[in-house]
Amino acid sequence: MIDEEHVRLLKLAARAQLAEIKGLALKVNSVLQPFFREGQKILVDFKLEFRLYKGRLILAD
Repeated sequence: MIDEEHVRLLKLAARAQLAEIKGLALKVNSVLQPFFREGQKILVDFKLEFRLYKGRLILAD
């Protein structure tokens, strides 16, 4: 697993792409939290994978 600092140091994504990744992750979280809450479960964490496809950032999971 890598974090934002690794991404910057390894130059794996531009700042705009990182901002987009964060936004998508927050959207996914906002969908998953109520789903788990309804089942009386606690969402502790989750993993998302992002890729560039034809120059466009995609959520690969």
